[in-house]
Amino acid sequence: MALNKSTDGPGQFRAADGSQFEVTADGSLSLLALGYRGLMAWRAKRIEVADLKGKAPKKQ
Repeated sequence: MALNKSTDGPGQFRAADGSQFEVTADGSLSLLALGYRGLMAWRAKRIEVADLKGKAPKKQ
């Protein structure tokens, strides 16, 4: 699935066919391929999930 950089908001990406791509805490190579925006979306999702579980990831 090829993603383009047009987004509906932070952490929301659309595939070339127009379908929405969900950012997960596990991440994906597609997010890495998007570069900085994909990496930041993945990190934000990871922090969000950790906060819901009650344990934030360590900041380096």
